[in-house]
Amino acid sequence: MSFYRTHRAQYLRSDNCRSNDLATCDTFRRLGVNQPVYVQLATAPSSPDSLSVSFNGTDAIISFLEGFNGGTNITNYQYSINDGVSYTDFSPAVITSPITITGLTGGSTYFIKLKAVNSIGVGSESSALSITIPSAPLAPTSLSYSTSGTSAIISFAAGSNGGSAITNYQYSTNGGTSFSAFNPAITSSPVTIIGLTNGSTYSVILKAVNVIGTGASSAALSVVIPAIAPSAPTDLSSSQISANSVNISFTAGSNGGSAITNYQYSTNGGTSFTAFNPTDNSSPVTITGLNGGTTYSILLKAVNSVGAGTASSAISVTTAKIAGSIQLNGSSNLILTNGVAVGGGAYTLETWFYNTASDWTMRSLLGGGPEGVTNCLSVFFSNGTTITTDLFGPGTQRSYTFAQSPSLNAWHHFVLVRNSTNVETVFIDGNRATGCAGGTAQSGGRQTNSLNYSGMSRNIGSQWNAQWTGYFANFRIVVGTAVYNPLSSPFTVPNAALTNISNTRYLMTGSSITNDGSSTQTVTTNGTVTLSTSNVPF
Repeated sequence: MSFYRTHRAQYLRSDNCRSNDLATCDTFRRLGVNQPVYVQLATAPSSPDSLSVSFNGTDAIISFLEGFNGGTNITNYQYSINDGVSYTDFSPAVITSPITITGLTGGSTYFIKLKAVNSIGVGSESSALSITIPSAPLAPTSLSYSTSGTSAIISFAAGSNGGSAITNYQYSTNGGTSFSAFNPAITSSPVTIIGLTNGSTYSVILKAVNVIGTGASSAALSVVIPAIAPSAPTDLSSSQISANSVNISFTAGSNGGSAITNYQYSTNGGTSFTAFNPTDNSSPVTITGLNGGTTYSILLKAVNSVGAGTASSAISVTTAKIAGSIQLNGSSNLILTNGVAVGGGAYTLETWFYNTASDWTMRSLLGGGPEGVTNCLSVFFSNGTTITTDLFGPGTQRSYTFAQSPSLNAWHHFVLVRNSTNVETVFIDGNRATGCAGGTAQSGGRQTNSLNYSGMSRNIGSQWNAQWTGYFANFRIVVGTAVYNPLSSPFTVPNAALTNISNTRYLMTGSSITNDGSSTQTVTTNGTVTLSTSNVPF
């Protein structure tokens, strides 16, 4: 602190005080004698003290205790970041604690000193404060994972936070192509990544975040979300219902991350399931081996590499059934009043038959009549392995042979078919005859038969020397169309009731003895004819 010395005489002009400060003049007058007076003068400020730091990002906020202002107000401060080598004035001016130093670099160390400034000049410098500016965090390390459903739980060792607390983490599932922040924020291990897909592999990378910014990426971790069994099919519906099969359409559920390789079905409400064989991995599926006129509770399950999935809801399906069969007693038959002439072109005779006799000798399917009608078609079993067709009147015959006879007291499917080029054969249970005679033989039980069956065939189950003992169901005669290909074998036997297709001349529906589904015949009976609704093929 500075002082200067003066005498009373210096402040008197004649008897008047020379000072322009009246208070000072009065003071000197009261002194009365000529003695020294000491007056304090302003100086540069003393140094700030007790420096400390906090951070806002990379800005350093320096708090301090202000030194003596030197007798006049502080007008600014100066700061040094290089231990006093150089100083910078704050602009705009800062006159109180704290002060903020900007433009620093994260991770760098600075030696901070301050000086106060007043109207006299720049004061003395403070002691140095060593500070290190926070930086973005270092990369997490030692990543490992576990899974739960479609989530990955990532454990890790946190890297240095860069001098500022971790506020969140970011993750990538595509090897670092893009990152997402956890929401809500997660600040420590482990982190859980949700919404992943079963059966998929992800390249996971983590980054830590603090107020400075986003840190370095971790090394990539390969994460496999395991596949699971498929979810249940939905929206099941049935179509093409026959006596022995049904098509089930559905909407596939999630495959669980592994391709669906097959489906399983249940026909008993889920008590047991059967895999489709051969495999079937898409909608619709066909369930076979059913019984006609039966109600089934059907469920489906999808199968992938993990196993069978959850069962669908059940749907109820009732298979088709032939309404009834016609029983003949060996001396009775049906009579088609209008008759059927199959002519010289294509035709198909089809029926299910059931022989209750003790043998197959002379068992008639179709015959002519009444007496005197010639050139009509007759069809009969000569024996268990030979079926004969006869041009009634001339007696011109064709025959077809099989390796073995059909079983007695069982339903069998029968087809006699000739195509437009006169190739003819017989099928039993979908298998073609193995031999033939009477026409121009071709290989494999078929032959060319050019006979013209112009006469009316009228008798079902009877011809002049042959009778049927047993049942017929769904007997159908189609003229002008080969419903089956005589060149092909075998074929799948129908498992639904035959229908009234184009060119049908007679169709036994089984709804009554005399019903004709083609509406072309008036049907009467000869002898005892019985309708059975219990003994049907399906």
